[in-house]
Amino acid sequence: MPVGPQDYIDELLVKKYAEKQVNNVSSDIAKLTMSADRYWEVMRDYAQVQRMMFSVRDALSRPRKANPKGAQSPA
Repeated sequence: MPVGPQDYIDELLVKKYAEKQVNNVSSDIAKLTMSADRYWEVMRDYAQVQRMMFSVRDALSRPRKANPKGAQSPA
């Protein structure tokens, strides 16, 4: 497979973008990395949120018991 413009439109695009600058993430990679301890701290927080969401969903999906006769509702 040849590399380069294949037709007139490709040729125009190559000319147009030949001088454009791109924002390369590799130059900022030091700012984007985190320590292993920070990674595990974030994962622990994420897992706690997931566990809480699961327990809330589980509690909401359980059938509620009806109040016995004569019992007052708290509302």
